[in-house]
Amino acid sequence: MKKTLAVFFALTFVFTSFTWAQTIEDAMRLTSQERGVGSRALGMGNAYIGVSDDFSATYWNPAGLAQMRRIEITGGLTHYSYSNSTAYLGQTTDDSKSATKLDNIGFAFPFPTRQGSFVIAFGYNRVADYTTALSYNGYNPNSSIIPTLHDASDTYNIPFNTYLESESGYTALNGNVNQNGVVRESGGLGNWAFAAAIDVAPDISFGLTFNVLNGSYKYERTYIESDAHNVYNNMNPNLPVDSAYLRFNKFTLDNVIDDNITGINAMFGMMYRSDRFRIGLTIKTPTTVKVTET
Repeated sequence: MKKTLAVFFALTFVFTSFTWAQTIEDAMRLTSQERGVGSRALGMGNAYIGVSDDFSATYWNPAGLAQMRRIEITGGLTHYSYSNSTAYLGQTTDDSKSATKLDNIGFAFPFPTRQGSFVIAFGYNRVADYTTALSYNGYNPNSSIIPTLHDASDTYNIPFNTYLESESGYTALNGNVNQNGVVRESGGLGNWAFAAAIDVAPDISFGLTFNVLNGSYKYERTYIESDAHNVYNNMNPNLPVDSAYLRFNKFTLDNVIDDNITGINAMFGMMYRSDRFRIGLTIKTPTTVKVTET
């Protein structure tokens, strides 16, 4: 019987691969992929589905919890550092951002059994980080952002409402401005995991994790154009109000997107253990996500 099961699981391992449903980053159009949980798993290149013998099994393969024989309490911090260099209009600008966050905190409790194993676990796993930074700066003699912000509606016509274009829609601000900007992304995604695992045979276990996702994402962009070379310095006090572009000094545009993320998913896991190898198999449900955006 054991030999038959070993052959079955080996064939399953060889002829199966990951099948992805829509991921949370697809739903939010964010490019960050989940980075995984647990320093040991990350150190193994995320090849942890067949190991999963600690609390991080709630993320990788809940069936692995059945291997635990002692109570486990775990916790950790993660420090994320991001830096880049941007070339814009012949100038190079360096920028960086870092964040220290709770990585995981969890509890696993094996119940006494006459045979086999029954283990429950719950806790928090941080699965993604959205920290980025970008800055740029340069002098643009050929164009300005201000004409591109023109809108036929007076409500959303930023140049008109800030007196940078005339009533006829004319503005002299079409170049010779210094442009600089700062873009910041922050936030992350985590899940509260509730898991259980049981041995159904001496070398076979099944497990289930139910995840409640919670996270945030914030995008902040500050863009500034300024008259660095005093091109627009007409200080005539008799200029009409809608000719303020002739004494233009600086224009600042702020964009902020603030998202609150919630969701749920579940994972079913199975593990076969022998004296020489272990094989894990997981099936994850599609993730249902709700994003509330301001």
